Amino acid sequence: MLDLTDTLGMNITSTQWEHTDGLPYVLVESYDFRKVTFDGTQCLFAEPRGEVPPIQSILRNIERIHEFEALPVVLKLNGLSGERRKLLIEARIPFVAKEQIYLPFLGVVLNKKLYAEPKPREKLMPSAQLVLFAYLYHSDNKMYTNGLDKKLGVSAMQITRAVRQLQKLNLFEISKDGVQLIIRGKTNHRALFDSAEAYLLDPVRDIIYAPRDEIIQSLPVAGLDAMS
Repeated sequence: MLDLTDTLGMNITSTQWEHTDGLPYVLVESYDFRKVTFDGTQCLFAEPRGEVPPIQSILRNIERIHEFEALPVVLKLNGLSGERRKLLIEARIPFVAKEQIYLPFLGVVLNKKLYAEPKPREKLMPSAQLVLFAYLYHSDNKMYTNGLDKKLGVSAMQITRAVRQLQKLNLFEISKDGVQLIIRGKTNHRALFDSAEAYLLDPVRDIIYAPRDEIIQSLPVAGLDAMS
């Protein structure tokens, strides 16, 4: 909080928020929380761990947080576009993003240089992820793409696009044997997986919560049982 102290000229302290145990799991997983005090006025900083949610989702999240802590909730961001700043101010959602500071409960509004929001990292197309894992399970350091469409249950065009994406991300190099296309990983299988990990799609499609005393025999098998 040293930058804010210098910018606002206030005595600012920050401590770990101790009430996360009572929050819904989805909020605990989505935000990092800190209790912050500005010259005796307390608030709660919530920093998104991933992509910043839409405004309506942020408002709903703040309402749920207020059920556990009756303090102003301040959104802490690494960057801020002009459009998002406009929407946050219209919704009266306090935020701090580098030199962009909007704390209406303190009467503080500082709008200086805008910093671009970090762009989400590109993710592999499902077909590209299939080709990647087909290669990783392949023992050789080269693999022919001929027949992969039938083996993986996708179209030949999807295989072509998948190979192009893997090449674009500098994970594979491409060569030809006559009319057949050959792909080779830029590194060994272990290092290739490590390089590709940040681009992989999250296999979790949805998270569903149920009361502990609910009868769950009819629900799909999940967790370690599903993996086994």
